[in-house]
Amino acid sequence: MKKLFALLIIAVIIFMFTPQSVKLLQGFISSHGSSSWAPTAQYQLGNFCFWTLKYSQGLGCYQTYLTTYPGDPGKSAASMFRTAVCFERTKNYIASIEAYDRFVQAYPSHKEAGRARTQLDKLRAMHQ
Repeated sequence: MKKLFALLIIAVIIFMFTPQSVKLLQGFISSHGSSSWAPTAQYQLGNFCFWTLKYSQGLGCYQTYLTTYPGDPGKSAASMFRTAVCFERTKNYIASIEAYDRFVQAYPSHKEAGRARTQLDKLRAMHQ
């Protein structure tokens, strides 16, 4: 847990000053991929990008999380939903539609499923 906290503190400091910091931190996480803290660090890096409106970088972080560490249903659901939002915010509407659809199919009763369905209907009406 101390390593995760230290990594997150370092991430915040580096992230503020270096545009390539997400790639550097992802490399660090992947080189320690068997560590127990790696999945949480990857997920939180995605959240940090998302919360700081760095949607393209968040997209990469969430996709890495989903392909590398799919074991936690709660984090996987949140990552899938935020992936769809990131696609939408970066104006990749077709990918966003596909991502929202995958999310709704995988987690039909999730707390964000209603919002996903609404966005899905809106995007389909505008882009198909």
